[in-house]
Amino acid sequence: MPKPLLILLQLLLSFSHTEKTAYELIFAEDYRHALNYIQQNSQAFKTSASAYGHSPALLSSIVFPELLRYSMISDLLETSALEYLYLSGGSGAADFSIGRFQMKPSFAEQIETEIERCDTLKRKYTPLIACRAAGELRQRTQRLQRLKSASGQMLYLNAFVDVVAGKFKGLQFKDPEDSLRFYASAYNGGFCRPAQQIRTTAGQCLFPYGAGYEGTQYAYSDVSVYFHAQVFLKKKSPKTPL
Repeated sequence: MPKPLLILLQLLLSFSHTEKTAYELIFAEDYRHALNYIQQNSQAFKTSASAYGHSPALLSSIVFPELLRYSMISDLLETSALEYLYLSGGSGAADFSIGRFQMKPSFAEQIETEIERCDTLKRKYTPLIACRAAGELRQRTQRLQRLKSASGQMLYLNAFVDVVAGKFKGLQFKDPEDSLRFYASAYNGGFCRPAQQIRTTAGQCLFPYGAGYEGTQYAYSDVSVYFHAQVFLKKKSPKTPL
C-alpha cells in the first residue's frame, strides 16, 4: 500500500476510535451537565464515602452514566402516577427509575434484603431497614422518600458497594479498571446475577436507551471507566490538545 494511503487509513482509524471513546463529545451538553453535578456535589460524595469506608471516585464513577442519562430525560420525568401504583401494588405494579442515580424500587428492595442477611451491614445501614417490620404501605412510603432524596440515594449507593463486595468477595480483578467495570455492570444490569453474567454484560452496548433501540449505543461500563480516567486519573481525551 502506498505510504500516503497508509497514513490516511491510520488517521481514519484513529478518528473512528476517537469518536467512539470521547464521550464528552458524543453526549456534549448532557455530559457537561452530569460532570457539573459531580463537581458541585463533590463534597457530598467525599463525606458519604468517608463515612462508609469507600472511595468517592468509585461511587461517582458507578453512577456517572446515570447522571448523564438523567440529564437527557429529566424534562420527560413524571412519576406521580407511577408512585401511586408502586405504593398500592409494589414494584411488580410499577418499577421505575427515580432521581439522579436512576434507582428503581426493586433495586432498593434487593439492597435491603441483602442487608438483612448480614449482621455487619444491618448495623452499618440501619436507616435502610428500620421499617422492614412495618406494613407494606409504610415500607414503600419510606422507601420512596429515601429514593427521592439525594442523601437517601447516596446511602443506597454505599450499601450497594458493600453488598456487591460481600456477594463476590472471592472474585479476582485484574486491575482497578476491571473492578470498576464489574461494579458498574452490576449497578446497571443487576447485582443479583451470577458474576460471569455481570462480566459478560459489561461490554454490551445498551446505553443510554436500552435493548430494542436500533441506533448507536455504548457500554455503560465504558462510560464509567472513561469518566474515571478523565476526572480521577487525569487522562486526556483523544481529541484534547496536548
